[in-house]
Amino acid sequence: MTKEMDKLITLDEQAHKILDLLTQIETIIGNETQILVLNEQNDNKPTPAKVVPSANNPKGINPIVTNLEHNSNVDVLDNGFEMVEEMSKTKEKLTDDVESIEKDFESLYYELKPFLNDPSNSNMVKSLQSNIKNILTLKSAITMQEKSNMDMINRRIKNRFGQIEIPKSRSQIIDSYKQH
Repeated sequence: MTKEMDKLITLDEQAHKILDLLTQIETIIGNETQILVLNEQNDNKPTPAKVVPSANNPKGINPIVTNLEHNSNVDVLDNGFEMVEEMSKTKEKLTDDVESIEKDFESLYYELKPFLNDPSNSNMVKSLQSNIKNILTLKSAITMQEKSNMDMINRRIKNRFGQIEIPKSRSQIIDSYKQH
């Protein structure tokens, strides 16, 4: 029985590791959202452009343009996308770690399944149930945040470049989170 209890404790520790990694992923997604929102606000904020008198504008009146038309702000936009891309790489590594731990968790869970109904393990089972519920809730929140971020990215890309095809669809990204 002690051996099974040790395995239950290991199972609980794995659930905590998964929660910790998912929390890190959620934090990264939140940071991505902030970057995307700030860049979106900068895109829509009028910025004075440097204007030289010309045939069409003989007085050199300074018109208002959007940030996308202003070179220095396009650099900020590119930097925002670069930061989001770096964060996505980190998220991918963390997701791989989550998947690995989940595989171990699942195999250990099925090994211990016959012992989960034992009344002496009820406190540990309640803890596991709570952790699993939190994991599922966090995964759902992550999926919703990713959808929102993808929508923002798609809007910004469409505004900047027009309609383009993205090789990995939003549903594929969402499905990969739902699988785990």
